[in-house]
Amino acid sequence: MGAGNFIPLQGTTWTRTFVPEGWHPADGKIPLNEFTPVCGDLLQALGMPLRRGRYFTAEDRRGSPPVVIVSENLARRYWPNQDPIGKRLKYGSGSDQRQWATIVGVVADTKSTSLEGEPTPHSYQPLDQLEEGHSTVHDLTFMVRADADAGTVATAARRAVASLDPSLPLANLRTMEDVVDQSLRPRRFNTFLVGLFAALALFLAVLGIYGVIAFAVTQRTQEIGIRMALGATTGDVLRLFLREGLILAVGGIVIGWVAALLLGRYIATLLYGVQPTDGATLAIVGAVLAATAIAATALPARRAMRLDPMVALRHQ
Repeated sequence: MGAGNFIPLQGTTWTRTFVPEGWHPADGKIPLNEFTPVCGDLLQALGMPLRRGRYFTAEDRRGSPPVVIVSENLARRYWPNQDPIGKRLKYGSGSDQRQWATIVGVVADTKSTSLEGEPTPHSYQPLDQLEEGHSTVHDLTFMVRADADAGTVATAARRAVASLDPSLPLANLRTMEDVVDQSLRPRRFNTFLVGLFAALALFLAVLGIYGVIAFAVTQRTQEIGIRMALGATTGDVLRLFLREGLILAVGGIVIGWVAALLLGRYIATLLYGVQPTDGATLAIVGAVLAATAIAATALPARRAMRLDPMVALRHQ
């Protein structure tokens, strides 16, 4: 269990300036990073993987040498190709009289606001070691990692807080699944709408191909009879109309690919973990559309191959 003012995907972090030891920016700007004061085992409770070094311990308290844990991207940016463990940074500007804090651990990058965009550099420091002027945290979020169900954990948390201070409010109890679901809800709704319109477009495309091929079979019934009278097999007739259906489908797929490449950037915000121009995705979509077109063409094509040549020759 741990506490802090940080919940992933909720944008609840502080932003602080800091100066890496020995780092001199060419433009003179002091870098910023997201900052979280940590109490207890917050990082472990959040399940943040430790890449190097160690987590905070009970020895990292007020009066002991200041320590920090940084994210991977912060370590890569300011100590590229180096081991960041043992390096130091100072919060504020380089001229401040604050103490240097030693990096004791590196954790995985975390997205603090939303799934869009890249994670920003982040540092964590024990709450007990915050310097004067930054030692007050008005809102704390307690994170509990447990094997029990959410209801049991919530009841135990209320009892624990009440035993310490019955007047202390405890609100907004939820699981990390709820937090992630809340963050994804707008995206899921948008994805549902896009999927709904895509399904409607696919249905109309199938209906259109079916209608075109069915109309072609009706219009070319006599031609079919002549072909069969001259020795064409039912397989030849089937392939004739399947080929025409595939020509329509391939033309539509190529136009769709071009449109996706040109307009993909406008739907990039709806995507996560995949680019609008992802080749594998475009190939799979093309294959699905081609298979659907074959299925839509097969019905009228099978009707054409079952025609009686004598009846077809007399068709007007």
